[in-house]
Amino acid sequence: MTADILEKQKAFFEAGNTWDTRSRRAMLQILANTIKEVAGGDPDVPAVLKEIEEVRKHLYKWSGTGRLRLLLSLFARPKDGPIPKGNILIDTSSADSLGGVLQPLVSVLAAGNTAVIVVPDSPAGETVRRIVDETFTEDFVAVAGTEDAAALREQAFDLVYAPGSSIPFIGQEGFMSFSRTDA
Repeated sequence: MTADILEKQKAFFEAGNTWDTRSRRAMLQILANTIKEVAGGDPDVPAVLKEIEEVRKHLYKWSGTGRLRLLLSLFARPKDGPIPKGNILIDTSSADSLGGVLQPLVSVLAAGNTAVIVVPDSPAGETVRRIVDETFTEDFVAVAGTEDAAALREQAFDLVYAPGSSIPFIGQEGFMSFSRTDA
């Protein structure tokens, strides 16, 4: 399971399917709608939906695709903005809440990456599995159980994120954590 998912995701990413800012905003809205349908009563849902709303609101500015950049490009070559890192492993196997699993995913998707999420063996993990299965194809976002975590960590992901690491995962800091600024 692990090697084929990563290969599918690399091909999906390299085809440029995650790079367009409008598509990212649309995908985040679809994710928000699915979260409302599947887990609307969970106490973490309002925080996750607020995070999605904030990210969608600022995504053009953070990605450097806003109107000002377009106007400046008429007079000078614009500097390159942040670009996606690629394939991200989100190891939330120790997370104990729905928000702890979904909030890093929001930043990973906003930055334009593909993701594999290792979910905990808990009701929150099962809810995330349902949300991801109803929202994404496996070549964009895939879910794995804790039994696959060790094998996944051995794969060549562009970044491995685990809660408790020093990598910020929400807001603009989260967006920048999952982006590269070098061209």
